[in-house]
Amino acid sequence: MKRESSKLAQQKLFNLQLEWHQFVDSAADRLMDSLDDAIRRGSIPLHLYLSTVRAVSREQFFHRACVMDYRSQTN
Repeated sequence: MKRESSKLAQQKLFNLQLEWHQFVDSAADRLMDSLDDAIRRGSIPLHLYLSTVRAVSREQFFHRACVMDYRSQTN
């Protein structure tokens, strides 16, 4: 009984972590879309746009890599 409970808890944690990484990846996409709109309108300076896109891209890369890793573990 304890093993089943522990296994279920591990599966729930695994699913929550996967959902979190997917959420952050999606949020990064939306943020970069907003940044694209802002730079087109001239609302933000180029240096701020570039530094923010760079930072967000790094973060997104990490989360996408985690999603790919989680998905490979389920196959």
